Amino acid sequence: MAVLVILLFLGDARAAFVTALSLPFTYLLTVMWLAGFELNMVTLTAVIIAVGMLVDDAIVVIENIEWRTQTLGEADLTVAARGTSEVMLAVVSGTLSNAIVLLPIVFICGYVETVLRPLAVTLAIVLAASLEVSVTIIPLLTSWLLEPGAWDILGNEREWGEGWEWIFGTGSWLCR
Repeated sequence: MAVLVILLFLGDARAAFVTALSLPFTYLLTVMWLAGFELNMVTLTAVIIAVGMLVDDAIVVIENIEWRTQTLGEADLTVAARGTSEVMLAVVSGTLSNAIVLLPIVFICGYVETVLRPLAVTLAIVLAASLEVSVTIIPLLTSWLLEPGAWDILGNEREWGEGWEWIFGTGSWLCR
């Protein structure tokens, strides 16, 4: 579902594909770290919530790398390194602030602790995993898959909003 939303808003099938490839990496890192927790509705809810943060970070990194590729003409791993380092502060600060907000929930006692502590700890772990994926795997995939002039199923050059025109048609009242 998250990949479909990216496809609708960005209008770029290759960027949606990069995000789709990054989601399993986050799940794998989370499962490795969650060896001590049960996988139940609470912990899976935390993983689902963190996917939104991964998608947000992925869009920021992908768009910056794509901008550097198209406007500055950089290519290969150079564009991935420079593009990611440009937005690193925003990506890290957003993820870190979300994880810090969860810290007081970890220290709640009583019955609420049985529900909220696994949620908060799992969410913090998944946020850390999504941060790692968004600054390592996504730039690598983006530099390989989003080459300038490469074929895209939705078209090569799209401006913002053209994805909506493709979906609803140019005569739609939503695009006026």
